[in-house]
Amino acid sequence: MANHLEKNHAVHFDNFFTSVKLAEDILKEKTTCCETIRTSRKGWPLPSSKQKPGEVRMRQKGRMIAVQWTDKRRVNILSTNADSKMVTVERRAKAGVVQEQVPKPVVQYNKAMSDVDLNDQNRSYYLVGRPGTKWWRYLFNYLVQISIINAFILMKRVRPDDSRTSASQNHLVFHTHLVKALAAVTEPEKPARRTPDVPSLQGSSSPYSPSHSLGKIPGRKRRCFQ
Repeated sequence: MANHLEKNHAVHFDNFFTSVKLAEDILKEKTTCCETIRTSRKGWPLPSSKQKPGEVRMRQKGRMIAVQWTDKRRVNILSTNADSKMVTVERRAKAGVVQEQVPKPVVQYNKAMSDVDLNDQNRSYYLVGRPGTKWWRYLFNYLVQISIINAFILMKRVRPDDSRTSASQNHLVFHTHLVKALAAVTEPEKPARRTPDVPSLQGSSSPYSPSHSLGKIPGRKRRCFQ
């Protein structure tokens, strides 16, 4: 990132990297930012108390703006490249398309991070593997997930006229077809199970005849006797 400082660029990233100190430092290098932030970060000025849907809290220091806005869940944004105005956006709801007032830093972050967040959203639907402490296992599962999502996106673009329930348009159907195809390729053929011959005193009687019973004899093996 050092090669891109002092060029008036804008940087967007998620809360894993964000801190108030980082935003201040890159602003001194003529680089602005807009990112989500965790409330436990040092210097974050807004409380973590509950809010009603649509409620907004803001704090500003120079060009830095801290925004706390609640939609379905609370969102914390730290921005140095947006003002504190409210913007009207159209959103889909059960009643149809509705207009809603949203803080400008939230709108700007969603616009810049839409592809990244959409990727994370697709990954959250059908996870590969299980959580663990081994980093290489997480990396392997992550690369497999990204490959699956990219394949689905490419197939969706190549075949846009397919029905919404087809594998090229439906994420779940795509995963189902992929799993079936991989299982058909990798599943080994099971050998036919042979029923062991059980000796019988009558010869022609069935080994599972009601007149048979199990009894203990020396050794590990058991034999049927009449």
